[in-house]
Amino acid sequence: MAAVGIAITGGGALSKFETTPLLTVEETLDALRRAQKVAYRPPGAK
Repeated sequence: MAAVGIAITGGGALSKFETTPLLTVEETLDALRRAQKVAYRPPGAK
């Protein structure tokens, strides 16, 4: 999404572009590590 935002603002389509970080880089990496341990199977998967 960041790349899309940069492309749009770089092309002059927007005069102002703001983002709101929801997680820090460290929190994101921690969440990704934890997600590897989740045994999720979508409905209908075998």
